[in-house]
Amino acid sequence: METETRYVPPELLVSQILPRLPVRSLLRFRCVCKAWRDTIDKDGSFHLQQLRLQKTALLLVPLVRHGNNYLWRRAAGLYRWERSQGAATLVHGMANYYLFRANEASHDLAHCDGLVLLPSEATVRVLNPATRRVLTLPQSPRSMRPHGVPGYLRSHQAFGLGHDHRTKAYKVARFFYSSMNLVIQAKGFQYTLGMEIFTVGIDRLWRDIKKPPPYPIKPEQTATFCKGSLFWTVEMSVLGDEKPMPGFVRLNLEDESFSVVPPPPCFSSTFVDYKISRLAELHGELCLAYSGHGCMPLEIWCNNFDDKQPRWDRRFVIALDVSIFGRAFCPKVIFDEEIVFQFTQHCLLRYNCQTSVMRNMVKMDGLRFTNPDNNDTTGTFVQYTSSVARLFDTIPYVPSLAPI
Repeated sequence: METETRYVPPELLVSQILPRLPVRSLLRFRCVCKAWRDTIDKDGSFHLQQLRLQKTALLLVPLVRHGNNYLWRRAAGLYRWERSQGAATLVHGMANYYLFRANEASHDLAHCDGLVLLPSEATVRVLNPATRRVLTLPQSPRSMRPHGVPGYLRSHQAFGLGHDHRTKAYKVARFFYSSMNLVIQAKGFQYTLGMEIFTVGIDRLWRDIKKPPPYPIKPEQTATFCKGSLFWTVEMSVLGDEKPMPGFVRLNLEDESFSVVPPPPCFSSTFVDYKISRLAELHGELCLAYSGHGCMPLEIWCNNFDDKQPRWDRRFVIALDVSIFGRAFCPKVIFDEEIVFQFTQHCLLRYNCQTSVMRNMVKMDGLRFTNPDNNDTTGTFVQYTSSVARLFDTIPYVPSLAPI
């Protein structure tokens, strides 16, 4: 008896297969026909579906010595790494456009929907490693460091990258101090703050947000993007001794308005809390890793912003080895019920949420990095030891077709 074959429309079959393909294959398939090219290049719903079906990896960015100058640093490239891989693979060469001079601030990188933000003191770039496209944002007069900024702040700026869900546009935000003066009596500073926005694909120049941020923001620490908003840590050192603990500055990218998110109840009123705490977005929630004081365990607090009043819930309490008390733990991503932390400048740790065990994941100065060669499928292997790479930056990464 012959079985009846069910007819499946070709367009339905294509719509189920294309989003599951890697970006490199999709870029090749653009030439198949105009319909495919329009879908791959311009269909926002297709981009979103493709993004959701991709596997999250990590981008490792070694900052190495530049030439013979030990104090100058440059990014060796963006390397993609997954736990199943024995080496990290170069996905985007950096040339010399991510270069830091002696004592220059090295801002944290940021990731949103496959786009990577590369901020520096003078130049800001957005790139898509999967499509190899790079956008250099226009210069801003606000990049000039104003007089009065104390020397212990290596920068007067902080950046952020996020997605406006209403307009479907990607926005880059730049916080800056436009003036600052020490007030000895108040044991703090008088300052003028500002924030400017650049909308990718729309703006030609940076534009100011009329209302300034409610509190000064910690320079160099790039914002965490979560549920349509950017979140920054407050710079407590310039507030003075009499100021209460304010929380975290939130910028809603839809209406470009500011608000303040109160800190979790574990916080005291000390400056140390902000120095050793790190924000991250994990599975759609804003998370805070807080390692406390002395021999206290590491606590993970989460806020999903589902209620009108944001509420912090303590999700995990992690016992730490005595040798790593009081250090900063930066959450990066969740892989198969394991939270990945960056601990120190060269080490990744993983915490199993089921077994409550923290283990070493990889030491980046001992990991092999491969630079693919056009004529050699194996490529060239390199190793960035601690004597060559002074530090590593790590961000989660999902390859996408997001346009810039």
